[in-house]
Amino acid sequence: MLTYDEALNFSTVLSALTCLSAGVITLSLLLPYFIDQLQLREYPGALLAKFTSGWISWIISRNQWSETVDRLHSAHSMGSFVRLAPNHVSVSGPSAFEAIYSHPSSALKAPFYDIFSAGGAANIFTTRDRAEHARKRRVEAHMFSPQSIRTLESTVSVHFHALEDQWDALCAHIQKAGSGGAEGIIGSVSWKVHDSRVWFDCMPWFMFWSFDTIADLSFGRPFGMLVSAKDVVRIPKSNASGIQAIAEAASHSKKTELEMVEVPLIEVLVKRGKTIAALAYLPAWAQPIIGRLPGFREGYGAIPKLNGIAIAAVADRLRSPNGRADMLTKLLEGRDGEGYRYGPQELSAEAKTLIAAGGDTTARSASVLPVFQELC
Repeated sequence: MLTYDEALNFSTVLSALTCLSAGVITLSLLLPYFIDQLQLREYPGALLAKFTSGWISWIISRNQWSETVDRLHSAHSMGSFVRLAPNHVSVSGPSAFEAIYSHPSSALKAPFYDIFSAGGAANIFTTRDRAEHARKRRVEAHMFSPQSIRTLESTVSVHFHALEDQWDALCAHIQKAGSGGAEGIIGSVSWKVHDSRVWFDCMPWFMFWSFDTIADLSFGRPFGMLVSAKDVVRIPKSNASGIQAIAEAASHSKKTELEMVEVPLIEVLVKRGKTIAALAYLPAWAQPIIGRLPGFREGYGAIPKLNGIAIAAVADRLRSPNGRADMLTKLLEGRDGEGYRYGPQELSAEAKTLIAAGGDTTARSASVLPVFQELC
């Protein structure tokens, strides 16, 4: 046990350390504002946004990002320029598009994009280096040329008809049910017959169709989600072992057996999407700390899982080629900044972009078609 004097000394030291820590944190927030190296002090915005990026991160985590930014721009005292963080200004004026996004613009991507490359290499979406982006763009331009797109139409058609077949199977339950009702489950998707109609949620089906189509176009084989009607894909138990498998397949050396586990692709993307933007505004050193807190943990943990999905797709394609041209074929022809062929990290990073950027957007766009058809 501590004596009274020892306890008093310990308490004094602890109080001093607490005050010192509070002082350091306060200075780290106030000094950048008063030094104003970026000359942003004149721009209006929320009070806390002037001192810490934690404010906008908190707003995003509460799913109020768009509404809050729109409300700030609509305020009479703010207008076209609104400060969202110590180093971030939102611009709403249409004339800013050319100044920021045009080809000759000198504006570069912000560190916001770095977290999208966490655990892997930068890809065409995340790289902030202009020369690297130009190199990647030259490689991937061939993937989306009119000639390349035309060669993919037959593959797209196969999966569209597979979706039709699944829906025809669901509609067949109407006749089987007769004048009564019925219900059941295909894979993980439920259906119900009522009033001579079959009712089911279209969105999971569009997701299955979209990701299977993207996988087949990109890697020469679908994930199998549409046939099984389940949100399940396989990834390496260790991403490092998956990267090694890609390297072995590319060099035609002995294949190491990969230990695989199953993960839900759609769920991984949703959880990652809810978290990654909130973390992206924070300093790099704070992201892994905040990412492990409750409320962020699942989304932060989804980042390596998405990396694993891309790694598994590339490894599987290289280890078991089917001879059919796909988007990965074009990536395999790509060269890095030193003139060498893309390595395992860069291949899987570009593959991740194909999966994440193509699948979700296509599914959500297609989901409005049943509504439009009903209205017509």
